[in-house]
Amino acid sequence: MDRSCLDANQKAQRPWPIPGLVKEAIRNDPSLRGLVKVSPHLLPNLSGEIHPVFKHKNFPMLSKKAYRNLNLGLRLASRLLKAKHLLHWWVHVGYGKRVLKQKNRKGEAENYLEKTGNYTERQEQLTSDAIDSLSTLVLWTFDVWTGKGDFSYARTTLLNDHEPQPLHPLFAASGPRNACQVFLHDQYRYFAEEGFVDASLEEQLRFSFSFAATIVHELTHCFAAMRRGFLQPEEWFHIDDPDCELGWSWESEAFGGVILACDQKLCPPGHLVWNTWAEEVGKKQAGGYYRQLVPIDWIAGWFREETWSGESLLCVVQDDLVFWERSRKKVSLVHNSRAMGSKRPFTALCDLEEDSDDDHDCNDKVEEESLAVPQSKRLCRRSG
Repeated sequence: MDRSCLDANQKAQRPWPIPGLVKEAIRNDPSLRGLVKVSPHLLPNLSGEIHPVFKHKNFPMLSKKAYRNLNLGLRLASRLLKAKHLLHWWVHVGYGKRVLKQKNRKGEAENYLEKTGNYTERQEQLTSDAIDSLSTLVLWTFDVWTGKGDFSYARTTLLNDHEPQPLHPLFAASGPRNACQVFLHDQYRYFAEEGFVDASLEEQLRFSFSFAATIVHELTHCFAAMRRGFLQPEEWFHIDDPDCELGWSWESEAFGGVILACDQKLCPPGHLVWNTWAEEVGKKQAGGYYRQLVPIDWIAGWFREETWSGESLLCVVQDDLVFWERSRKKVSLVHNSRAMGSKRPFTALCDLEEDSDDDHDCNDKVEEESLAVPQSKRLCRRSG
């Protein structure tokens, strides 16, 4: 399984238009500069232990220096991996009933995961323990692969000659010597080794966010593979998902859609852009798709302790820069998303009213000037 994007090697021959469009938009409207420049009160302060699955021993190709420079991304990945509001996703993979959906092109049965009832606290605890047990079952390495077609941020394979490890009951279907090897693109390692320290804060944050999203994405494949005992074919998380891809399913649950670098460069990534999973899958049939610039303050918010302690809130706001991409070379900019006639779902840091109740809907309309770090009491989950 892999987290794919268009071939990064093409950028030298065919420049990506979005970076230039962002510069032009800021030149025409300097107030948009805040979308790409971190606010002084949002400097990263994320601390805490790194999850054992990301321990240095599991990254044998990384020097101490490179591993240290990846700590920010590893801490974010650790928070995402154990976030209580995302645990239900993993529980469904662990305990959802596998029901036949269709046969794939190879004639293999593809199942979807059906929820047959409410999951219990016991199942949640067992799932959390199973995630922890991956620390002895996942090896992280780096590789370079090029060629025609998709370029991958990472890919996961299943090993069957691993040193025998005691398996969690959820992984009973796997053989005792099964384990997973994740190949991350070597650009990640190179930038951690050579470029991270000298990069701007914005570049460091975009890189760390992209790295965190990638490694948790790949862990979803590891978890599911150990659950079923084989890598392919995967299950459909929901029967009506845009595609059979658990990694994108998790990212859509965590971030509301697909977030990639606009120029598909990893070291460091350019501006991050967002679109829905369905749009990413159906862009060819639709003749194009919307992509919107991810505000750097939203990225920075994930690296703030108050976000995870419940003192800040993620709510939906109107976006500022939206692009309509028909092809690699045909991209147009929508300066004011309200002109599109519909609200595009996206999250940003915003205030929570003191008298708000626990049923606050993340789809509530908020003003764009509320991007300052809030003083609310909890983390609001995206609805839908």
